[in-house]
Amino acid sequence: MSEEHTSDQAAFRPFSWLTKSDSPSADALAEASQDIGNGIQLVLQMIEHSNISDDFVESPLLDKVQRSGLLRLAMASAGLLSDAAERHIRWVNENHNRPLASADSPP
Repeated sequence: MSEEHTSDQAAFRPFSWLTKSDSPSADALAEASQDIGNGIQLVLQMIEHSNISDDFVESPLLDKVQRSGLLRLAMASAGLLSDAAERHIRWVNENHNRPLASADSPP
C-alpha cells in the first residue's frame, strides 16, 4: 500500500537537528556549527591518531599526504563557519539596531 503526498506534504524533508524553529537564520547557523564542528573534530582526531601511530605501527591510518589534505579541509571548514557566523552577526546588528554582546562587553 503506497502513500500519496499532497501538495502541502513534501516527499522529502531535509534533515534538521531541531524539532521546532523560532529563528530560522539562527537555527541554520547553530545546525551548521554543530555539523561542521563535529566534522572538524573527527578530522583532527584522525590526523592525531595517525601522528601518534607513526612510531608504533607500520601502516598508520593516514599517510602524510592524506593528513595534509584533511588538515587543509579542516582549516577551510573552520573558515567557512567563521564567515557564516560573521554574516549572521552583521545581519543581526543591521536589522535589530543593537549590537550583539561580545566577550569584551559586560552582560
